[in-house]
Amino acid sequence: DPSLRGVPILVSAGRGPRAVALSVSDEARQEGIRPGMTVPEALRWCRGALVLTPDPVLMDRAERALAELLARYSPRVEPVRGGRFFADLTGTGRLLGPAIDVARRAQKEIEQRLGLGPNAGLASNKLVSGVAAQLLRPAALLDVVAGQEAGFLSPLAVRHLPAIDPRTEGRMLDELNIRKVKDLAAIDLSRLSLAFGARALTLHRQARGIDDSPVRSPERAPVVEADETLAVDTNDDALLLSCLFALVERCGARLRRLGLPAGEATMTARYTDGVMVTRRTLLSPPSNRDLTLFARIHALFAEAVARRGRVRYLRVRFTRLAPMPAQMSLLDLPGIGQPERESGAGETSDREPAVIAALDRIRKRFGEKAILFGRTTGMTRSEHAA
Repeated sequence: DPSLRGVPILVSAGRGPRAVALSVSDEARQEGIRPGMTVPEALRWCRGALVLTPDPVLMDRAERALAELLARYSPRVEPVRGGRFFADLTGTGRLLGPAIDVARRAQKEIEQRLGLGPNAGLASNKLVSGVAAQLLRPAALLDVVAGQEAGFLSPLAVRHLPAIDPRTEGRMLDELNIRKVKDLAAIDLSRLSLAFGARALTLHRQARGIDDSPVRSPERAPVVEADETLAVDTNDDALLLSCLFALVERCGARLRRLGLPAGEATMTARYTDGVMVTRRTLLSPPSNRDLTLFARIHALFAEAVARRGRVRYLRVRFTRLAPMPAQMSLLDLPGIGQPERESGAGETSDREPAVIAALDRIRKRFGEKAILFGRTTGMTRSEHAA
């Protein structure tokens, strides 16, 4: 969008008090905004910043295009959430040349073919290469020589280590006045265990630049999921169910765009105290209809959200995506395109396929928020408008 050039922009899934800036433009960086800041904090730094929500369809297209391009340079490419990738260049030297030349060629091709300005980190392991890439401006390349991993990490702030969660380890390290990676590396493992328990070994190894994890190619099975961090922790079932229905709607629309029904549903809830509960169920027959999917998710909700504590985070995930067989069943079973009747919270009827198809047409023409189910009225008006 040419009209956005020169405008400070941050990308976030929402505008609530806990919404986080996933990515920011160079203009926003110059105003002091950084990825990971909450949206209210970022807007205090720059009142004129524009908040944009992610476009899942465009993001999926971009990630697929990046993965296909990188696959030309490495047989093992591992995608990471947020548009990041690890590529293993081990053994490609005879065919492609030195690793640093390969990285530069890949950057140039991404910029020319996809119009993106990627930054890259080159190192002997995923930990150090990932940190190196995050330190750079777009379209830059940082090469960390093998054997210099610990020295490279030493002067950096501890927040750069992927094992440091700002809400837990980060807060404790701050209380212990451990600011730099070199300060963390200087602590004996036995003493570190007193403060961090089972997490101590991971922190101890990362502070020294040690990472043995291989680059893993992703599983081929497609997955559709959506999640939400609530603006305010709550144990109000009506609010939680309205949020879940909105998540199911997003997933259902994506499933129908893919032309695939889901065969398995998973629901995850995380409480204020950090406890996470996950429940899953098989969908028989598979479906991609919002009401049918929500009926299954509602049943999982009754099992997962049984504690008295408040819920902070919800996620729904649909897997086992596969097209329906061309040969229909000889039995009169309900399925995609056939009548299906249920009762209870997720009651559906013979009219559901036509209703869902009509909603899809309206939203495609007038926008996702042009028409909504009444179940989503529990959401805030800033997120949904009737």
